[in-house]
This record gives sequence, C-alpha cells and structure tokens, in this order.
Amino acid sequence: MTVPLDGIWEIPLWITWLQAFLKTSIKDLDLSVNIRVIDLSRKPFQDFNPQEYFNGDELSDLYIFSPLLQNYDLTQKVADFLREKGTKVAIGGVMSSFVDPMRFDYVFTGRIEQNYPSFLSIISDVYQVRTPVIEFSFSRFEKHISYEWAKHYVNRVIYLRLFTQFGCPLNCSFCSDRRTGVDIVPLNIVEKELQELHKTFPAMDVLYIGDLTFGVNKYAIEYLEKILVNLKQKFRIEYKLIIQTNPSLISQPFLDELKRLNVKVIEMGIESGSVTSVKRLNKKRPSTEWLESRIHLILKNDIGVAGNIIVGLPDDQEEDYFGTIEWINKWKEKIWFNLYGYVPYFNTPLYQRLKQDDRIRNWNFSDWCEGKELVFEPYNISRSRVREFFLEVLNQSIK
Repeated sequence: MTVPLDGIWEIPLWITWLQAFLKTSIKDLDLSVNIRVIDLSRKPFQDFNPQEYFNGDELSDLYIFSPLLQNYDLTQKVADFLREKGTKVAIGGVMSSFVDPMRFDYVFTGRIEQNYPSFLSIISDVYQVRTPVIEFSFSRFEKHISYEWAKHYVNRVIYLRLFTQFGCPLNCSFCSDRRTGVDIVPLNIVEKELQELHKTFPAMDVLYIGDLTFGVNKYAIEYLEKILVNLKQKFRIEYKLIIQTNPSLISQPFLDELKRLNVKVIEMGIESGSVTSVKRLNKKRPSTEWLESRIHLILKNDIGVAGNIIVGLPDDQEEDYFGTIEWINKWKEKIWFNLYGYVPYFNTPLYQRLKQDDRIRNWNFSDWCEGKELVFEPYNISRSRVREFFLEVLNQSIK
C-alpha cells in the first residue's frame, strides 16, 4: 500500500479487519505469534526499495497482502523480494482472482468470514500445525478490532470511514461490485469499530459510510441510528455523516431518516449528463428531469449533494460529453462534483468486452488510475480526445 506523503483521504480500514482475522485465527490455532502492520507509504512508488523495509534478520514467517489494483505491481515487487529471502507470501482481496498462483505461496479468494477454514489452513500450514474444524464467529473476531496501529494517521485524514454492509444488489455494468448482494455487518461489530475509531481519532467527527448503496437495507439504517445515539451519550460526540446511495432510493421518508442520522452530504453516481450514456450502463435514469427532481428534493432538505462523474466510458460519443459539460454548468453552483476517469475493473462486463475486442493498450496496473490517461481505446473517439474532455470537464466543474 502506498499513499501520498502530504496526506490521504481516509485510513485503509481493511487492515484493521485483516489484523483482527489474523489474531482470531492465531487464537483458534493456539499459536504464540506476533503480528506487525508495515506501512509502505513513506516513499513514492517509483523510489520504493524493499531492502529498506525488510531486514533479513527480522523477516517474518508469513507476509499477507491485500492490494488494490493500482498497487499490484508494488505488491509483486515486494513478494518476489521476500520469496527470494525464503519467507512465505500470501495474497487476497480484489486482485486474488487475477494473479498467477505460481508467484505466491498462498492465494486466498473471497471473504475470510465466509471461508474461514481456508484462511486457517494457510496459517496452520506455515506453522506446521493441524487445522482444526472451526467456523468463523464474529463474537471472537470482535475482541481483536483495534485501530491502535493507525495512530500515525491522526493528522493525515479528513474523515473516518465505516461500513454497515458489503456488496450491492444493482447491475451497473462498470462496477466490480455489481450484483454481489448485501451482507449486513453485525451491529456489535459496527459499534465496536466506531468506539475504536473514536479512541484513536477523538477529534474527528466526520464519518463516511462506505456502503455502496446506503439505504437498500432498512435494518442498517435503524441500528446505525442506535449506535450513533449511544456514542453521543457515552462520548459526547455527534458525527456528521456522508453517505452514498442511488438516486432511485431518494424520497422524503428516506431523507427524513437520513436527517435523523445527521447526514450532511449525499454522494450519488451521476456518471454522465447524457441519459443515453447512463442507460448503456444498466443504471436507472428515466430522464434528466427525474434525476434533477431528486436533487432538488435533497437540497430542499438542507443536505448537500456530491455527484460522481465518469469520463471515458467505452461507448461514449462526443455528444455525451457535451451533455455532461452542459449539465455540470447548470448545477455547479448548487452541488459539487467528484471526477473520475474510467478504469475497466476486472469481472465487469465492460472489462470483458474490452479485453475480448483487444482494446486494452496498457497493462501496467500502476497506470490504471482514475486521473490518468485511459488504458484502453474507446469505441467511438480516441484516447487523446477523451483526455481533452477529461480536462475540460475538470475545468468546468471547479470554476
């Protein structure tokens, strides 16, 4: 994992979960093992030298990586170095289904809590102990949730982040989480994690709920409200919330619930000012008027709106971009925008089509970033023309 030296948006919270999974498994296997979290963010990617972080006299028995796509090349570089030194290396997370299994000692796919015996087998194989038949339990896991490792991030984040659910039931063709369902994080885990976040970041009162479509499960809203009330009574802290959701969920009753949660900003996927472009993504938008009526309703309830715009969708044409620029100019005095260049993430219909049609031009994953030039050739206009539109959309959105 690498992050800019001058600050980051949010702490990499999955490390807390991975550390808790490790502590749970070590307890279940009755091992006496120390766990270290190694932060690789102290130097830019291009200057990174594994020798500076991993001393031969202090190498661990096992290193576990869970990289994002953009950090995969760094992960492979470090893994090769460590394996040459004779230590074991495991990889999981979003890249696990893509990697060459011969480049790692262990490859774990899926979510650990859903396939805990396989995770246990990795640890037991490293330490040559018998793998017991144990099912995962959140009650054991809860004891090991801690953000103590993240104290050095205190002055480097602008908000805290938390999930009440994983997955998404929607079918947007550009999203790697499409149709993954909705798994609710148990109430006690959410409450424990918020308590630990407050303990580590006592002055931070902005909380981003990372659920992809907050509100699709009413239970999550109900229990989050209970947790926030408890924290307010116990620690005298009132969090200001940012949530992301789908425009189709916006209604007055839903907004009433969000106001009780102290939601200050709603982030929504606008994607494009062109209805035609959005419909190609299998995303509901009957008309521009339909979308704008929901934005008007949010603003009427004194909640801010952040609209996500994607530039570089494979099938977009020039008129789609002109429509986006026109729509941004219409709304930029009332809402603000997050701009992303399109990245064809694995396991999405758009990625499969681009790969099948041999349109991906750059397989250097460190370049698969939302702010860089497209790594593929679009179907209707050139990559260079898309870059011009990206800069124009960026210019219009910040004026």
